[in-house]
Amino acid sequence: MISFFCPYCKHVQETFDEQAGTLVVCEQCKLEIRVPKPAAPPQLPSAAMSGQAVSVPFWKRLFARTK
Repeated sequence: MISFFCPYCKHVQETFDEQAGTLVVCEQCKLEIRVPKPAAPPQLPSAAMSGQAVSVPFWKRLFARTK
């Protein structure tokens, strides 16, 4: 299901994912509005954000120490 606000009256609309990109009539103000695409699924955290070690190429570590 997609939940979104009518851009005219701010009424919350709910519709099926299959209707993304189509025109529907707002239940409140009766104006025609386009259903937005569903939000992208949340991305999994990277190794750096999860506290796991991140592999860094040897040459980067070597040159980082010479500065």
